[in-house]
Amino acid sequence: MRPTTKAREIRARAWHSDFGIRGIALPDGMFRLLEPLWYPVGDEWNVVPPGTLTDFASIPRFLWPVFPPTGSYWKAAIVHDWLCIVAKAAKTEAEYRSMAKHADMVFLDLMTRSGVRWITRQILFSSVRVAHMAKKWEAPK
Repeated sequence: MRPTTKAREIRARAWHSDFGIRGIALPDGMFRLLEPLWYPVGDEWNVVPPGTLTDFASIPRFLWPVFPPTGSYWKAAIVHDWLCIVAKAAKTEAEYRSMAKHADMVFLDLMTRSGVRWITRQILFSSVRVAHMAKKWEAPK
């Protein structure tokens, strides 16, 4: 079922706002969403479900002064984490590579929509692309 125009407008405003989302900080540094996070892909709206675990942007600690895990790209990072979780269920390496590339492209698009500076977008996007290209695929168990 497609959301109504009013629902899409509310989600669009929510995506572009700075308000937070409800979740629980866990002792291991992860964060569990308590409510859905709606995000746009093209003209469609998708959702990261409640219960999803994220570490926001997976950035080495020594780079946090420049790129904190919860920078202006925090919502895009949550979506990227979710899409990477989904990609891990791929049945073939080709399917995984395609899903990982999609996750990275959505990450770039959402950072752009969020107003993240061009240089920051390029550094973070390049980092996730290299990581996905270098990662060895493992068949789901």
